[in-house]
Amino acid sequence: MAYVYIYLDPRSNPPLPIYVGKGKGSRSEFHKTKAKNPILKRKIAKINELGLEPIVEIYQNNLTDQEALNLEIELISKFGRIDLNTGTLCNLTEGGEGSSGRIVSEETRKLWSQQRKDKKQTEAQYAANCNRIISEETKKKQSTANKGHSRHTPEQIAKIKEFNKDRKHSEETKKLMSEQRKGKKQTAAQYAANCNRVVKTKKVLCLTNNEIYKSAKDAAEKLGLNHSAIQAVANRSRSHHKNFKFQYIES
Repeated sequence: MAYVYIYLDPRSNPPLPIYVGKGKGSRSEFHKTKAKNPILKRKIAKINELGLEPIVEIYQNNLTDQEALNLEIELISKFGRIDLNTGTLCNLTEGGEGSSGRIVSEETRKLWSQQRKDKKQTEAQYAANCNRIISEETKKKQSTANKGHSRHTPEQIAKIKEFNKDRKHSEETKKLMSEQRKGKKQTAAQYAANCNRVVKTKKVLCLTNNEIYKSAKDAAEKLGLNHSAIQAVANRSRSHHKNFKFQYIES
């Protein structure tokens, strides 16, 4: 069963509500040390500076998820939000599932962008991500959620294609890529997968000269073109490559 909790500011008398949330188990204690909401995080830090802790009150428990969501929305509406100048709560949404109602100013967006610029992972973060194990159940959920969705809008895809058209790596980039690969060996699983891989080549028809080639690589060698670009045209992710048009044909 779920419950709805309220964080209260002990510095005022009576204590003022500063956050409303819903959860299960120990969720109500989460924000004391791991708050992601920037307004709530600052508020709790100021409370801690005085040697105090926010008061956590379980407003109502033994609720269904839907009852808890409805009550959360009701309480946020009742107490009002700081970001909307309607009350005392640090909540950034109207409550319920998702982030409906959240308002992010242009100033905040620019600040977030600036904070992320030139930031690199620490060695500890990199190691943690490399060693992270994702369960099969989570993989299936991610796969289901991503089905039919593209990471980019059609406009973004068009811009990416235009940017990458006839793009070549600089010598500096090639050296860096080579350096990164040095000393790296395949795992046993990678080696086995590559050994058992069946490479299928497709014949390519050049629509410009009406010639058929054994593969994109064969066409590239004979026409003096880039075989990756030929593949892109044949896959219809590009319209042409140096005035040549291609398409795959069934063997």
